[in-house]
Amino acid sequence: MSNNIFLIRHGQTDMNIDRCLQGRCNTELNAKGLDQARRAADEVKKMGLKPDMVYSSPLNRAFKTACIVSGFEEKDIIVDDRLQEMCFGIYEGMKRSDVEKIDPGFDSVFFGAPDTFVPMDNGESFEEVIKRGGEFLTRLKEDLNGIDNKTVFIFAHGAIIRGVISALTDREVKDFWKIHVHNLAMKKIDLENKTYEDYFDGFDYEKKHSAW
Repeated sequence: MSNNIFLIRHGQTDMNIDRCLQGRCNTELNAKGLDQARRAADEVKKMGLKPDMVYSSPLNRAFKTACIVSGFEEKDIIVDDRLQEMCFGIYEGMKRSDVEKIDPGFDSVFFGAPDTFVPMDNGESFEEVIKRGGEFLTRLKEDLNGIDNKTVFIFAHGAIIRGVISALTDREVKDFWKIHVHNLAMKKIDLENKTYEDYFDGFDYEKKHSAW
């Protein structure tokens, strides 16, 4: 038997709606995000999933989602800084439309050609996000060494979930955005076979908001 491991994205925030580069901003779930998390908690019960271990990004939007969906007490959730969202440096928290005014073409390169993207001051590259995702996977493998048939929930963010999956599957940077990660989407990963599958697509997403 192997362990059942799920990557889960946080619920909606106001910055999602405003199409901001949310990054490390410590935003909270909005009313819809809280509702999404509660509905996801019901869904995982219907699926017969009950986590034995829960990991989370330290950022509030992910940690709150972890508490609601897993039913774990805060003290029992394993917080790992490697699960934080991609850092956008000087553009952190800005609307994408405003970034485009000072850095024309940013959107088309960042989302359309990630393999050519050069990070902004104090920001991360896609390669660094994928490396960080791989470092988390190494920690997870160590934690699960000798443990079998457990259900593990990992709560994080859109870009770092893609980073973890890219590290797991040796995905090229140019294909980073081909992984779709809506709010409360669940991806089941197989550490042994280095594969993943779309397990649950999330709630109430709109295509224009799906990236963040």
